[in-house]
Amino acid sequence: MKRIISLLTVAFIVFATSSLCYAEPEIKGKSALLASLKSQQIVYSKNSDAKVAPAEFTKLMTAYTTYKIYGTDKVITVAENIGDFTNYPETRMNLKAGEALSSESLIYGMLMGQANDAAVAVALNYGGIDDFVARMNDYAKGLGMANTKFTNVTGSNDENQYTTADDLLKLFRAFYADKNLYAFLSRKSVTIPATNLSSERTYWTKNHLMSRFIYLDYYYDYALAGISSSSSYGGYSVISSAEKGTKELVCIVLNSVYENGVNYSMPDAMDLFNYGFDKFSTVTVTKQGDLLYEAELKNQRGRDTMLLVADSTLKALILDDDSIESIEKEVIVDEPVSAPLKKGDKVGKVVYKYKGNIVGEINLDASEDVNRSIIKTIFSGFKWFFGLKAVKIVILVLLCAVGIFFALILNTANKGKRRNRKR
Repeated sequence: MKRIISLLTVAFIVFATSSLCYAEPEIKGKSALLASLKSQQIVYSKNSDAKVAPAEFTKLMTAYTTYKIYGTDKVITVAENIGDFTNYPETRMNLKAGEALSSESLIYGMLMGQANDAAVAVALNYGGIDDFVARMNDYAKGLGMANTKFTNVTGSNDENQYTTADDLLKLFRAFYADKNLYAFLSRKSVTIPATNLSSERTYWTKNHLMSRFIYLDYYYDYALAGISSSSSYGGYSVISSAEKGTKELVCIVLNSVYENGVNYSMPDAMDLFNYGFDKFSTVTVTKQGDLLYEAELKNQRGRDTMLLVADSTLKALILDDDSIESIEKEVIVDEPVSAPLKKGDKVGKVVYKYKGNIVGEINLDASEDVNRSIIKTIFSGFKWFFGLKAVKIVILVLLCAVGIFFALILNTANKGKRRNRKR
């Protein structure tokens, strides 16, 4: 009996340890997510669709819009009325009316210096803050940020200005996809050259995971790029990427807390990164050229089906105790596929999911040329035309009209015969 109890105890400990080993981290942030930068995969999420005040992250979109409009070499002259829009104690570059700076310098001022006057200077140069904010919202819409709205360029509190962790991920991915944009977030420090009215300015990153310049306890060895935010209305937040081995992740923590001298957005982010790096393995879901599906053909010359192949390689992150069979796939092909086709033509796609979250999508390419059969095409065209609902209705109406016409003729003929008989 004692041996049985002992074995049960060991089994319970093993089970509990295993469950604890793969348990998701508990964080203080109200909204958060952890995602792969090498695929679409979301590894962890917590209220990631909840609307929050973007606060300093507003300047991510201000910087993105500046870059899209002006690039990095545009010389911008600070407007005479710059002082009407920025005041102490706002974070500023202390720009002076008539000062000339490059768009690159102002973007660094926004992102590394978190300077409100840098954002305002660009907006005024564009033609006004309202016009610039309209462009910000246009770009947000273009990136698919459906639950985001901007009303100002600095991140000052406005109940009508909001975003979500899901949308900020889309914006960060846009930075990641452009090496020039990503560089603005990956520098630990930058010195902005002297201008016609000011000496050089040096700024350090506010992503404390990347630098020991201000806080030692928040430094994270694998952090690569990012930005932080802190405000009474937006809480303590951070967006950061990190790389360890073959894994490159981005973590977003929004509206965390400051307790007992600790900015918990940073420990939250570290816990999430450690969860992604330590508990997950990278697996190859499919390789470029793999045969993934056999599709039905129409109007083709030759056989009735064709093999479709992956146009690229896809990798995924799965828990260490899981297997690749746990990744689900959905094939999306509009069948039958119509000929002619050339080898490499995009015919459909496969969507892969792990634990309900999308891992990524792979396009399906034609594996060979498929020639068209003229006879089958003509027959298919007739079949399609006469299968249209409107055509069916017209044909039905015509048949009814013909039937009525012949009925009238027969009725008239019968009446004529009866008259002849009476005579």
